[in-house]
This record gives sequence, structure tokens and C-alpha cells, in this order.
Amino acid sequence: MNNSRASLISPRLVLGLAIMVLGTLSLLDNMNVVDFDDAFRFWPLAPIAVGLTMLLQPSGSTNRGFGGLLVVVGVWILLHDFDIIGVSLSDAWPVLLIGFGGWIVWRAFT
Repeated sequence: MNNSRASLISPRLVLGLAIMVLGTLSLLDNMNVVDFDDAFRFWPLAPIAVGLTMLLQPSGSTNRGFGGLLVVVGVWILLHDFDIIGVSLSDAWPVLLIGFGGWIVWRAFT
């Protein structure tokens, strides 16, 4: 990826765009154009997008691990909301805790 292009697409930009989409959907719901409840099912796409932009940052960036966590949690919530997986994040959060601890141990050795 080109360095100038990577600097243009930042997690802050994606988060700002996600908030703008949320505001637009709320406005359209108030105008009875769309049903916000149906559109709200896709909210996990926002942390997924922010996490992906964190992962695509240059390799020296310190937020890449948190970006990966955002992607995993967002995908998990999205799949659970659409009944693709039956285990909710609230039931399986220890798995994320184990993974986070393993990541810390891995970083200690590298």
C-alpha cells in the first residue's frame, strides 16, 4: 500500500464517517424514509472498519493489536446478531481474554 494513501485512511476518518452514517440513518428514520431498527443491525460494521484501518497502518503502529481485537469482536457480534453462530460474546469473553494474554506473552518473547 502506498504510504501517502495509508496516511489518508486513518481510524479517526473511518470513525467519523461511521458517526455521519449513524446521524444520516437517524435523520432518515425521523423522516420515515428508512426503519432505523433494521439498519441498526449492522452497527458492528463500524468497529470492524475502524479495526481494519488500524491493521492496515504501517508496521510500526502500536494500535494494530487493538485493531485486530476490534475486527474479531465486531465480526463475532455481527455473526451472532444474524444467528450464524450460536455463542454470544458475553458467554465466550474468556476466549478473548486467553487470546489477549497469549498475545502479551508472545510479545514478551519477540
